[in-house]
Order: sequence, then structure tokens, then C-alpha cells
Amino acid sequence: MGSAGGIGSFLFHTLANRWSMLADVIPIAVFIHGYFGLAMVRFFGLPIGTAALATLAFAGLGFGLSPALDALTGLDSAARTNGSIDYLPAVLALLGVGLALVPRSPAAGRALLATGALFLVSLAFRTLDRQACAGLPLGTHFLWHGLNALVLYRLLAVATRLRGSVGPPARA
Repeated sequence: MGSAGGIGSFLFHTLANRWSMLADVIPIAVFIHGYFGLAMVRFFGLPIGTAALATLAFAGLGFGLSPALDALTGLDSAARTNGSIDYLPAVLALLGVGLALVPRSPAAGRALLATGALFLVSLAFRTLDRQACAGLPLGTHFLWHGLNALVLYRLLAVATRLRGSVGPPARA
């Protein structure tokens, strides 16, 4: 995501229009889905075609989550969560991949689980930002960005440091 995400975020927070929003969210979506695909290949040894299909399924479920929740609850989930609901698939994937990875590579699995927990804290700051602005002039949105930088670093560190160290699942 790197500079494309940073530039897109800067543009959106500066201009707040439709094209700058896309400049913000597209690099994020590319990173989320790219990392999911990478995890399927690197951590689980799936062939690229199978990993691509799994990633497409993940993307489809993710894009359908908010509308499904809205239909079930009759409420606008994105408005209630300050748009954070859109990151729920990424959190669930991160925690799910981490849990599934523990038997294969405890170090990688635990690292992804810890990163998922950090992402949840980050997401909490994003979710609470509008309410926090009433009492805190700076709000909490900057904490979302700062913690997300750490989340991205940790994800890339796991993918590079543990490359080739993930084997078949441990047997009981």
C-alpha cells in the first residue's frame, strides 16, 4: 500500500470528494485482497489459481457484508460505525488466517493474531472518532492512521520474515 495509500489518504482528508475517496480506498482494498492471496499461497501452499479463487470469494463476501447487515438489522451499519464495518472482513480474515496458521507455524499464527488484535484497537479509534471529537478537538482518527501503519508493517514483516518457514500442519 505504502505511498499510494498515504497519498490517497492525504487527498481524501484534504479534499473529501468522490475521486479522492477512491484514491484512498482503492489502495487499501488492493492491499487487503493482495495480502489475503499472498497468505493463501505463502502460508497455506495453495496453488495460485486456487488462491485467486479464494481471494475472489473473500472479496465477494466482504463487499456483501454491509448490505447484508443493513438488511438484517434495518439500520445503516456504515453510519453507525463511522464506516468501520467495511473493515470487518479484513479483521475476520486476519484472525481466521492467524488461527488456521497456528498449527502450521505457531510463530506466524501468533504474529497474525497479535496483529489482528492491534487492528481491532485501531478500528475502535476509527469507530469512536466522531463521538470523541465532541470532547477531544483532535479526535482519535490520527490514532487509526498511526496504528494502521504499525499493522501494515507487522503484516509485511510476517510475510517476509517467515517466508518458507511454514510447513504442513503439525500432527497431534
